[in-house]
Amino acid sequence: MVNVEMTDASPQATPMDWTPGPGPLPRSRSRKRTPTTGRRSSKPRKRTPTTGRRSSKPRGKGTATTGRRSSKSQGRGASSAPAPALRSAARKAALARLRRRTAERVAANKANSQARQEAVERSRKEAERARAKKANNQARQEAVERSRNEAKRVAANKANNQARQEAVERSRNEAERARAKKANNQARQEAVERSKKEAEAAKRAKRAAENDENAEKAKKAAENAEKAKRAAEKAKKAAEKAKKAAEAEAARRAAAAENARRAEAAAARRAEAARRADVLNKVKINLNKIKNNSSISRNNKIKLGRKIYKIATPKLHPDKRGENATEDFQNLGTKFAEFKESVSRRTA
Repeated sequence: MVNVEMTDASPQATPMDWTPGPGPLPRSRSRKRTPTTGRRSSKPRKRTPTTGRRSSKPRGKGTATTGRRSSKSQGRGASSAPAPALRSAARKAALARLRRRTAERVAANKANSQARQEAVERSRKEAERARAKKANNQARQEAVERSRNEAKRVAANKANNQARQEAVERSRNEAERARAKKANNQARQEAVERSKKEAEAAKRAKRAAENDENAEKAKKAAENAEKAKRAAEKAKKAAEKAKKAAEAEAARRAAAAENARRAEAAAARRAEAARRADVLNKVKINLNKIKNNSSISRNNKIKLGRKIYKIATPKLHPDKRGENATEDFQNLGTKFAEFKESVSRRTA
């Protein structure tokens, strides 16, 4: 049998280059099919023992010289078609189909690998975004906790300082009252002593007056008694003056404490007003940022604005009982309503 190989220089033979005869078509050099199922047989083809190539022995019962099937095996009428050229064309067509299927399989595998890689990249980016968002939320929560703890600590320190100041004021007032009471008791004791001395001097004067011999002594004793009486009156006036001075000092200190308390209350009110103004300013800035951000949808803008409104509401509620608390709360509601109207008007 002569093997016919086709090259690029030789004309390509196709199945349409020959005219079929009345007999059946020649078989291609493919695997045998089972007579029952029509599938290819799993029995391998015979190869030569020296080269490992397929044997050139024809499958059908052909002659020893041409390799064609005999007219007995072909059925009615023998065909004179070029069987080797047909087999070469069929083999090339099978190779082309194999290459095409291999290329399709490689392209499909490449597409699957690329899709899998893109899915992995998307999942990794989603995980990174989730971790970043979680870290931001945690940092924000920690900042809120720190600010809350700092506010509690400041309030506690302020309460402690105020209690300490009140205790100092009470102790000072107690000391002043004790000093004033002691001064009054001392003045009373001195007055009692002076009155006792005056009574004794009067008795001595009376006895001296009754005694003619001691008349001069009695006169002197009377003068001394008069002097003691005037001194007692002066001491009494001095005690009254000291008492009035102590009362005036106590009143002055009480007025100073009241003024300090009022100044502290006014400072607290100013600080509260400044805090509410700062909250309103931050709300305004954040709402403007959200409103001017073109990458956020209308619903998300309204959701973010509502979140800012809910966060600022407890800080500006009238239950805080500060000055202009109701007005600040109304301003917050007005700003949020204007924000919603502006967002709806822009996206309409």
